This record gives sequence, C-alpha cells and structure tokens, in this order.
Amino acid sequence: MSTNSWLRRARCAVHTEREASAQCRGCGRLFCRECVTESEGAVFCSPCLAARTAPLRSSAAPSWVRRWGGQALALAGLVSGLAIFFALFLLLLSAVMSYPAQYWMGGR
Repeated sequence: MSTNSWLRRARCAVHTEREASAQCRGCGRLFCRECVTESEGAVFCSPCLAARTAPLRSSAAPSWVRRWGGQALALAGLVSGLAIFFALFLLLLSAVMSYPAQYWMGGR
C-alpha cells in the first residue's frame, strides 16, 4: 500500500466527511485545510497553535500597564522636558549674570 492511497483515505479529525490534507506538527493528527493554520513554516491545529502562543500572551504587560502606560510615558516625557528647559534657563541666566555691572548700567 502506497503512502498516497493511505492519505487519500485519511479523514479530518474534526470534519470526518472531508479528506485530510495536513498533519498538525504539534499533535500529529490529520486535518482538512480549514482546520489548520501555518505558523513559522509549520502547520498546526487550533488547540496546538493556542498552546504555542499561550506563553507569549501570558508575558504581555499587565492590564494596568496597558491602561496607564501611555499616560505615564507622556507624563515622564513632560517632566523630563521641563527639567531640561529649566536647566538650560539657569545656564543662560548664569551666563547673562556674569556680564560686568557696567554693561547693565549703560557704560562701556
């Protein structure tokens, strides 16, 4: 018996009336094209694909970070911008104040 004839008789694990066209790399079961998804060059069924991506979803940022992260970043940018502006203002002020008093009184 050839591999081709075996594959033609194989049926989808979910849709038993359909011919199987792919084998899940995770569990090894056979599925029709509707029941599998290609990911990183391999074919996976829905449960195996969900299991592969579950660690990625669990390492996502907590809900409070997703909710307030943008506002916190904007506030940090504003505060640091104001601090830089204030530092440059003080630097300019000290440079201007170092001019001799005669300059400010109109004398040369």
